[in-house]
Amino acid sequence: MCRALRVKPTPLMAEAGAIDFRIDVPPAPAPLHGIAADIRRHMRSALGLPSGVREGVVTGAGHQPVVWHAGLLAKFIAASADAAALAPADTTGVWLHFISDQDLVEPSRIDLPVREVGGAVRRSAVQFSAAWVRGNDLRASAWYPPFPPTASTAVCASETATAARDAFLRQLEANQREATAAMQFAKSVGSCAQAWTGQPALVIGSAALLQAAAPLVEQILQEPERSAVAFNEALREDPHAARPLRVAGDRSEVPLWHVTRDGSRERISADEARRALRSGTLLLPRAFLASGLLRICCDCFYHGTGGARYERVGEVWWRRFFDIDLPPFGMATATMLPTPAALGISAAPTLPRVSHRRLWWNPHLLTGDRSQHDTRAALVERIVQAPRRSAERAARYAALHEWIARERTAGTDELDRILREENTHRCAHAQASLAHSRTWPFLLLEPSALDALTAAITRAVQDARRGPRIPPNPPRA
Repeated sequence: MCRALRVKPTPLMAEAGAIDFRIDVPPAPAPLHGIAADIRRHMRSALGLPSGVREGVVTGAGHQPVVWHAGLLAKFIAASADAAALAPADTTGVWLHFISDQDLVEPSRIDLPVREVGGAVRRSAVQFSAAWVRGNDLRASAWYPPFPPTASTAVCASETATAARDAFLRQLEANQREATAAMQFAKSVGSCAQAWTGQPALVIGSAALLQAAAPLVEQILQEPERSAVAFNEALREDPHAARPLRVAGDRSEVPLWHVTRDGSRERISADEARRALRSGTLLLPRAFLASGLLRICCDCFYHGTGGARYERVGEVWWRRFFDIDLPPFGMATATMLPTPAALGISAAPTLPRVSHRRLWWNPHLLTGDRSQHDTRAALVERIVQAPRRSAERAARYAALHEWIARERTAGTDELDRILREENTHRCAHAQASLAHSRTWPFLLLEPSALDALTAAITRAVQDARRGPRIPPNPPRA
């Protein structure tokens, strides 16, 4: 049975297949110099970028190991397009896919429309792993081991959803030899998106990123209190972007996560971090550290709409603590909706502009008679003018309800008809409202629509990059 929902009478299907995107392409970055250039070379080498790529153009984008919706796909398309647009003549730019696997995400689920026994369609997080039982608390996604994927028993609501499920299952099977479930999941997503993003030069997790930045981590551990103070001062830019770091000398908190044996994520002090590094315990970078490292490694790194918030804080911290001005970052996002057929639903019937509930208490609206409207307004005004909690006010309130009851009786047949119509259409309307969500996986979108999105973002990047392209990074002195 479908629960009653109050849904505004909007044309739900009009936007299906439409392209709505936003992109902010930053100015072409200048080559790095000094310590920042050295760090970039070290990181590109430590991450395993080919020698011919290390001095060239590298862009990037990243996200948690989840299946991307169109808004997330857009930033990866932008990174790929910008790598080509920024590259000097006769060279090829490359882009990195960063997996934000320090976050609390279980990398084994994909949202799909499934059909219930009664025929209704609902959104369901389809599980592909029987390797672990989901508890009340999520773990850092880098902790989850790779898994042999299992087919879901859920009944997909459409052929499109079934095909998306099966295609993703095949990719999970092909990538089950990766080091972690996060890497397995993210590479599977990337493979499914390759037609629009192209093949990234490298897919990296946060542990590899942290290892590549070992000299910077050592600097933080040598001066943990100054690091924490600098970050807390940077938080003045946006006090709600993150929690302050604890300042306590050598026990000051550092921008790292400690991942315990059971996968839970803990804050850690400098002295604890040193012991953890000696024992081989898994440490992962916090967001503002990871993002800064990626921006140094890349000529341009792309975020979604949410990334700019902690970037403002991170930039100030990097400048105050490391004396490094980070390269610019870009932003890209999109809103695209699947067709009703892709979700296994029908277009919604149009509900009355005025609900039965409103008409029940305002039956004068049934006729549109202006004199009835004026009568009701006068009755309400008399209530307002009467003293609060007085017998006079109570009498006038009762008079209003008597008038409403008389008008309601006169419109009984029309009220009953509207109620029947709402009851008939409400479940269908609620089903169709699923198509309003912009967070459905891109696997449910029409390939031709994704082609058009890719072309539009690529044109926007190329238009923004017209003019001299950036020279390669200067060789080491």
